[in-house]
Amino acid sequence: LSAELARSAGVVDAASLRRQLHGHIHPDAHVPPAGWKQLLGLDEQARVVVARSLNGTGSTSLTLPRRAIREELATAMTVDSDLIVTGDSGIGKSALVMDAIEPGELGVNRQAIALNLRHLPTSQLELLALLSTPIEELFSELTAPDRFLVIDSAEAAAEDHGVVFSYLLRSARGAGIKVIAVAATEGAGTVTQLMASRPREFVVPGLDDD
Repeated sequence: LSAELARSAGVVDAASLRRQLHGHIHPDAHVPPAGWKQLLGLDEQARVVVARSLNGTGSTSLTLPRRAIREELATAMTVDSDLIVTGDSGIGKSALVMDAIEPGELGVNRQAIALNLRHLPTSQLELLALLSTPIEELFSELTAPDRFLVIDSAEAAAEDHGVVFSYLLRSARGAGIKVIAVAATEGAGTVTQLMASRPREFVVPGLDDD
């Protein structure tokens, strides 16, 4: 760490230092900014609304393995660029992505925040009022070497959430976070244009007899 600080002439901010010390600082040693709990609440909401199985819950549920597509998605997430996951509505795009960002799948060196675009206000000012803190500052609370922002229902950007979607993109890039947008086919074109970063496209195929 001292060698890296020397190369940067000793100039480092608190967020950068916490990233350098990821895994070595007890979570209780740092007080997060106002809005962090609200952001975590939105993250939880985005995850729980996604159905992960078919036909009931618990012992009566059926989770589709789709091993090959899961492995392909995991590989796509390792590439150092933004990603748009697209496909027809109802084929399990969101479930695949949410499964891929479970803490047990990410490990200790990756972190993710998930937001459902339809759960957010339609203006930047309303989102700031909801969270009390600029979202770029909140994103900087993630300290792992690899950090992801998953934006589910991103096709809402083609409806009335385009301004907030663009704000999330700018904030994620400012915090050095990769974006994974999950969008239905009918809105994917607008999402790709707004991302303006030539995101890689990962198309989830429909279910077949296999």
